Amino acid sequence: MTELTRSLDAANATAFIPSIWSTIVVDNYIAEAVISDRVDRRFENDLKYGATVVSGTITEVAPIARLANTDYVYNTVVETNVNVTVNQDYYIFRMIEPMTVKQSIVDLITQYAKIDGKSMAKKIDQTLAALIDTLHGSSRKGTIAVDVEDDNLIDCVTALNINSVPEEDRSWIISSETWGSLMKIDKFVRLDYVKPDGDSAIMRAKLNYPIYGASVFVSNALEENAGNHNNVYMQREAIRLLVQQEPKVVKAYDVRRGCDTLAIEAMWGCAEAREYSGICLYGK
Repeated sequence: MTELTRSLDAANATAFIPSIWSTIVVDNYIAEAVISDRVDRRFENDLKYGATVVSGTITEVAPIARLANTDYVYNTVVETNVNVTVNQDYYIFRMIEPMTVKQSIVDLITQYAKIDGKSMAKKIDQTLAALIDTLHGSSRKGTIAVDVEDDNLIDCVTALNINSVPEEDRSWIISSETWGSLMKIDKFVRLDYVKPDGDSAIMRAKLNYPIYGASVFVSNALEENAGNHNNVYMQREAIRLLVQQEPKVVKAYDVRRGCDTLAIEAMWGCAEAREYSGICLYGK
C-alpha cells in the first residue's frame, strides 16, 4: 500500500464529514404591493356584508343663458353610478407533514406564511393592473416596446389636465424597464445629482424627485403587452379597490391526513371608477 492510499483525506472520509444546513433560507424575491396603495379604497367600510358597493356620481351641467321675459328651462340631468363587485377569491394552501416540521432546521410555517402573504398581495396588484389599458377611453400614449420619451410624459399630464383631474394624489406606476428608459432622460437625472444628504443619482440610479408633480413608483405586477408593459399615469380615484377580506393566514391540523396545513385566502373586487382620471403609457 502506498503512502498516498494510506492517507485519510476528504474523499475517503466522507462518512465522518457531515453536510451542515444553514438556518438562513433563500426565498423567492416577490415584488411588494404598489398599485393597491395608489388607488381609491375609501369605500371598503361600506362592504361589511354583501357583494357589491354601488355609489352614485354627480355630473356637471352647463349654465343656461337667461333671456328677458322667459321662464327658466330645466337642465337635463342624467346621473350614473359606479358598481364594484367582490368577485375575486384566491387562496394558497400548503400541507406540511409532521416529520418535516419536526426535523426542519427552520420554521417552515413562518417562512411560508411570509412569502404567501406577499404572493397574494402581488395577485391583487395584478388584477388592478389589468384595468390600466381601458382608462381614458382605451386611449394610450407612447409606443409599445419603445423607450418612453419626455414628450410621452407631457402628453399624459396634458390628457388629465384637459379633464380637470385634481393634481393631488397623481402618480406614475411604471415597469422596471420603463424606469430604465427614464434614466436615459438627462433632465430628470440631472435634478438628482446633488441631494442634501450628499448622495447622488449616479450612485443610486434612482429618481428622488416627482415627475411633473407626481411620484414615481416601480411595479413588477404590471400587465405584459407583447413582451413589454402597460404603465400608467393616474389620479387615485381612477380605479377603485374593495378588499372584503385581507389576506388571512390560517394554520390548522388535518386529522385525516395527520399533518399541519397552512392556508391563506383573500377576497376583493376592483373597477374603473373615473375613466378620464388615468391614462395608459406604453413603453418597455
